[in-house]
Formats: sequence, structure tokens, C-alpha cells
Amino acid sequence: MMLELVWASLFKETLIINPKYFYESNAKIAVAQICQSIGFKSSQISALETLSDVAHRYIEALVRIAILAANSAGRTQSNLLDIVSAMEALNSPQGLRSAWNVKQSLT
Repeated sequence: MMLELVWASLFKETLIINPKYFYESNAKIAVAQICQSIGFKSSQISALETLSDVAHRYIEALVRIAILAANSAGRTQSNLLDIVSAMEALNSPQGLRSAWNVKQSLT
């Protein structure tokens, strides 16, 4: 119930035209949904703001590294292999070790 109230208040923020506020509101909603899906029944707004800030910084770093990988390969757009390479560069536990190498089996 508490998270539903947070979502309702965050949804009102998304009506603001500024893209920064729109993104921040959506990030808070996504973090609240993730928290709810793993069993949290309530959360403080400050905790959601902190977690969404961490998620935002991680995604920004991921995108920057993927763009660099694409540019290094002479491409103007990133692809899945660039993202996997970026996850490896960030030592993400969700990344697939050496998955960027299309000639190597993942198993």
C-alpha cells in the first residue's frame, strides 16, 4: 500500500515537461517496482531516490562504455555486443564473461 502511494506521487511528477524530471520519476517508479517484486512492502522516499540515482549512474556508465566500444569499431550505433562488453568492463555480475567474442561458445 505504501509503495502504491509513492508511485501515485511519483506519477504526478512525470507530468512536468522537463525531461530530467520525467526520467527521474520513471527511475524511481522502476526501483519501487523492483523493490516490491523482491518482497519489500514499504520504503522511504529517500531510499528510492538513492537507489534510482545509483541505477542512473550505472546505466550512464554502461552507455558511455558501449558508445566508446562502437566508436572504436568504426560504428556510429552501439549493439548488444557493445553492451555486453561494457558490462564486462564494469565487472557486472550479470554480464556474460567473454560474451563479446562471437566466435567463442557461451557454454
